[in-house]
Amino acid sequence: MHHSRDPQPRGKILCGGARGQGAARPLRAHTAGKRRGTAAAGCHVPATTSTSRTGTAKRAGGWGGDDPHRVAGSVFLFLFLKKKKFFFMSGTRLLKVFCENVWGHHLVGGKLLAARLEALARAIEREKYDVVLLQELFRLQVGPVTICSEMAAFTRAMEQCGLRHRTDASFSEQSVFGQNSGLMIYSRLPLVRALEETFCFTNEALNRKGFQCVELQLEPDGPLLRILNCHLDSKDMRAKKSQIAQITTCLHAFARRDGGQLGPLLIAGDFNVCQQHVWDHGEAYQQLTEAFGCFGLCDLFGDPEVITHPEDQAAYDHMFCTRHHLAVYSSRVVCFETDDGIPVSDHNGIEAIVALKQTTANPPPPFSLPLPLPSSSSS
Repeated sequence: MHHSRDPQPRGKILCGGARGQGAARPLRAHTAGKRRGTAAAGCHVPATTSTSRTGTAKRAGGWGGDDPHRVAGSVFLFLFLKKKKFFFMSGTRLLKVFCENVWGHHLVGGKLLAARLEALARAIEREKYDVVLLQELFRLQVGPVTICSEMAAFTRAMEQCGLRHRTDASFSEQSVFGQNSGLMIYSRLPLVRALEETFCFTNEALNRKGFQCVELQLEPDGPLLRILNCHLDSKDMRAKKSQIAQITTCLHAFARRDGGQLGPLLIAGDFNVCQQHVWDHGEAYQQLTEAFGCFGLCDLFGDPEVITHPEDQAAYDHMFCTRHHLAVYSSRVVCFETDDGIPVSDHNGIEAIVALKQTTANPPPPFSLPLPLPSSSSS
């Protein structure tokens, strides 16, 4: 493949995020070397990212130059944001999270995977993400042989750009033939705890679909932040409903462990349900948002105009966060490309910059009853 002199992949900022009993066991976390320092309704996003391609802007004369009116306006804005607790207090750690389905299927599609992953790795390094959640970064098992050369090269690239801590891809490997879950989480921060769970009900026998969850320590004396990465079945609606219910059951377990109220949480992935009327009239997405909404989770990419799968003109990829714990400073949909202008995936990526709130006023009530979700046998 021909490469231009510019080593960085081209990228597009497509839009800002709008408003917004399977086998389970602890998952071994991996660390390479020493760590280097570094919207749905009701979800308030204080700021959004720029929609310019470069993301930079020229500024002269400080906060308004020599114009006294601009200086006064800048001071007023500073005081207003500080009063509203939007101002970045010293010591607050911002977390830049990225999520994408990388279309690394070994059995269906996924052409030019090595080149696309190489371009994605350069984009991740350039954007300086703190946490990267990927789907369809598959390992293929063929008898005693594991085919994972592209994934191994990508993992080495993540280590080189500072994402040295990761989940263990071997947990969900097939015993004879097929692909693992395809899920990976890479992080700059050490993983305090990690687990992975496979879905009880799936119609994709060649893939071990499921979800991963890690816990990170953002602040020395602050609470742990849970980050959950998932990939639901692509077509079977009964399987999707069952998988949503299984994730919800896990959230109830987290809430009980936290003393009745769910702690800081961010969930992202390819849910294969959308707010647009593509596979249904939005019923599956409504079930998803209602189930997660009971935990105070809101979708940063729930606006009908948000598109994360250009071919289907739908938003299958979502990012939920507990709005009473996390402040969301920006969210956007991005499309990274190779030097030849080829998108790195058939999905667009989604990203958000979040931080733990200083206070957690008006938390949701403790949980007691299970949610009335359809069983796997329902239609």
